[in-house]
Amino acid sequence: MPACVTGWLLLAVVLAGCGGGATHDGRTFSAPRVPFTFRYPDGFRPHGLTVSLDPRNALVVRRASARELDPDQYLEALRTSFDRRGLRAEARRERRAGREMGVLAVVVPAANPASGGRGPLHTTSRFFAAAGATWQLECRYGDRRAEVARACLEALSSLRFR
Repeated sequence: MPACVTGWLLLAVVLAGCGGGATHDGRTFSAPRVPFTFRYPDGFRPHGLTVSLDPRNALVVRRASARELDPDQYLEALRTSFDRRGLRAEARRERRAGREMGVLAVVVPAANPASGGRGPLHTTSRFFAAAGATWQLECRYGDRRAEVARACLEALSSLRFR
């Protein structure tokens, strides 16, 4: 994978997502240019391509690549890239909603500016192919692990592709 793609994916994993045009029907995330929907629990609020309790405790949607990529094309490169930056990353594959997903989990230490500075930031991103692109659903938490874990599980179990 080209270094610029790896760098972009790395940045996408640790920084907050942004975007416009998303609509939220009750507790269902849906955005016009996003080829899937998912449910999220009460207490989370929609903001563009994010549903969150606050900026550090959130589910974030991003288009990670304009092409459909198999996890074998990026997982090891992402893990290695984090390792080189002193961040321990765990990479694996899993199958959800009928899709193969690459999963990357990283803990960003409080001393790293990407953590937001109030303690470590735990992030687990699932990358999957849909509608000709590769998408990312990041579940991240700072201090509200149980709530974000429940929201992530609800999102993954309700993931529907258009």
